[in-house]
Amino acid sequence: MAPECCVLLMVKHPDYAPVKTRLAADIGPEAARSLYEAMATGTVRALISGDHVLAVFYDPPAAGEATARWFGPGPIYRPQRGLDLGERMAAAFREAFDEGFRRAVLVGSDIPGLSGDLVGQALADLDSHDAVLGPACDGGYYLIGFNREAFLPEAFVGIPWSTAEVFSKTLEILEKHGRRVLILPSRRDIDTLEDLRRMGTD
Repeated sequence: MAPECCVLLMVKHPDYAPVKTRLAADIGPEAARSLYEAMATGTVRALISGDHVLAVFYDPPAAGEATARWFGPGPIYRPQRGLDLGERMAAAFREAFDEGFRRAVLVGSDIPGLSGDLVGQALADLDSHDAVLGPACDGGYYLIGFNREAFLPEAFVGIPWSTAEVFSKTLEILEKHGRRVLILPSRRDIDTLEDLRRMGTD
């Protein structure tokens, strides 16, 4: 039986664009790049197994072959499509659901310690909830997921990305549209030197 679940991983290839620019301002671009590469590689390793397909959505679109060489066989690879982060995330969900998956969760590549067990449980929770949302310590979120029937593109529209309001605004939209949302345990993503210093202390 083909898997019914898909994990959508958003990555940026560091050969094509700067990564972790806020962190790089404090520790330097090479150190920030090395850290990002290690986090992204660790995330793929954690999520490659399980009763789901791992789909790596890479940016920019020209980075397809380089991304496949980076992570190797196992995931499927798709270019990110859209003008801003919200459009790219919504497009990733649409692709997954158009390809026949019933449940999908989307995660970032900068969440140290993100486990396959947590993501697998989020997928399972979509049997009894319309959506799942994992709050990040900075006010954003590290995971969002939907079952196909409850997918809500509006959750990605008008969000003040890279601010402390991302989680609250997204949850407000989901609840306004009557979605049953399960809130996951909080996690820290690594965007700043303070995030790096606090890693493992939350």
